[in-house]
Amino acid sequence: MKNILLKVVFLTLVSALLIEAGVLPNSASRSVGPKERKGFRLLGTVKKSKSVSKFGIRSTIYEDWDYWESANSAGWAEAKRDCVANGDTLLYIETIEEVANVTRWLQDTDNTGVLYWTGGKYDVRTEQFLWDNGDPISPDAPWGAGQPKDKKPNTRVAITTIGREIEYKTQPATTTSRYICEGERVDDGDQEQIPIPCFKDNDLVIVIDSSGSIGDASYEVAKEFTTRLATTWVDHIGSRVSVLIYSNDATTIMGLTDDQTVDSIKQKVYNMPHLGGGANSHLGIDLAFQEFQANARNVPQNMVFLTDGQSNSECLTKASADRAKRFGIRAFSVGIGSGIGQAELLAIAGGVSDHVFSTTQFDELLVILRPLSIKLCE
Repeated sequence: MKNILLKVVFLTLVSALLIEAGVLPNSASRSVGPKERKGFRLLGTVKKSKSVSKFGIRSTIYEDWDYWESANSAGWAEAKRDCVANGDTLLYIETIEEVANVTRWLQDTDNTGVLYWTGGKYDVRTEQFLWDNGDPISPDAPWGAGQPKDKKPNTRVAITTIGREIEYKTQPATTTSRYICEGERVDDGDQEQIPIPCFKDNDLVIVIDSSGSIGDASYEVAKEFTTRLATTWVDHIGSRVSVLIYSNDATTIMGLTDDQTVDSIKQKVYNMPHLGGGANSHLGIDLAFQEFQANARNVPQNMVFLTDGQSNSECLTKASADRAKRFGIRAFSVGIGSGIGQAELLAIAGGVSDHVFSTTQFDELLVILRPLSIKLCE
């Protein structure tokens, strides 16, 4: 009897781990059907695979992705904002199967010749057409006759159906067209973890506390926070982002003039080291100040400062923050943990109370992304 109970306990624990890894279904977290969405019509749903690794178990899981057709028309930037507000992105086509699905859905709408915005754009830095996630558009893409005809910074890609075929076309981003959004079906709470893009020319320096008081798991959450905010920020071609870390000293992970593609940002941030040691917060602010000064241009300068505790010197931190404010840097402080000094957070934020964000748990950090991104763009 004792052996049977031990086996039951063991199997229960293993099942829980497999559910967490996505190998086994969890009835409490199964994807529900798509909800009604004002201003959109559901085109269809496909299952996309992704690899996950948790608790040492690697597996492939399949998530439902919904595709939505807008009822209204808009310029490319407004269309993108509308998609992101719903936790989606503008359509980007990665596989032959996706081409077939989108073609069939558009044929079923009987809207032959209607142009729909996608997440495709011409990237002047790489001189190629890219999807909004940074991937290149396939050289075998079904471009229409004489397309692509424009290669300018504001050139975007739309799709349409001609007869029974789908075609890509280029047009200026200011042209009003309908649009298609796609996104993984998520719970309402998960949408809070998606930052809102800012379509204004801005510079942003993100400073992350990399001291020893932050555990490895918490540091990974901080990396994810930084990655989501940074990659969303550079959705607008006129914006730049820099990432710095600090402990006893401060280090530049990515400068304002470095490659700003989604892939390069992810690679640099996900691989940034955990420094350990003390928390000389003033050095993080000073390095951010130097980054702005060395790459100054006539756009707003924003600093997001992420820390989990009190600095080694509150006096030095305040002095550095005051200097940054005098030179026009808009500072936002994000505090995590119960031991953080609110007075110091306020000082880092230049004394502006609604530029201070805090949470007691690293697990709750991603929820701050949405309100912080909105405040950054004001």
